[in-house]
Amino acid sequence: MSPTYFPITQPYVLQDQHILVLWCPAGDSRPYSAPVTQGKGAQRAHYVRIGSRSVVAQGEQLRQLQELAARIPFDDRVNQRATIHDLDLGLIQAHLQEVKSALYEESKAMSFADLCRTMLIAKGADENLLPVNAGLLFFNPHPHKFFERAWIEIVVHNDMTGKQFYEKKFEGPLHVQLRKALSFI
Repeated sequence: MSPTYFPITQPYVLQDQHILVLWCPAGDSRPYSAPVTQGKGAQRAHYVRIGSRSVVAQGEQLRQLQELAARIPFDDRVNQRATIHDLDLGLIQAHLQEVKSALYEESKAMSFADLCRTMLIAKGADENLLPVNAGLLFFNPHPHKFFERAWIEIVVHNDMTGKQFYEKKFEGPLHVQLRKALSFI
């Protein structure tokens, strides 16, 4: 496939049988092409799945595939201004423990890069593994460093004129901000 695509793989033991789970979420570099013929200089085409068949995308189908490339949600986009080291292992593990994820125990034995990939909060090859925006919003202690005004402000008016008021600002990881703001309200 071109450009290179990396599916997510996870081996499991289920009912005493070893299985390999492949998860193939939409990639950032879509649409992907595959060879139509073999050998050097092989022709390439984009394919779509229709029912149980893979067919060459043409016309409207190809246009829709190309249109999807511009629609990567903000949360899933790689942040080029950050590095994997901007994600905080303590925040990640605290979250996994809070939601009672089995990944919490596994995270103690796996590499930080593998943990981030498994949680889909980082993408890319080992040489250039970068965090996605959602990962920075939830697992960086200061997300406003990457996203302008990434905090919650609450303004409380003491009178009907709007002249007497006070503001409360909540910073930190997004879920922490939300909890503090809701608790304040």
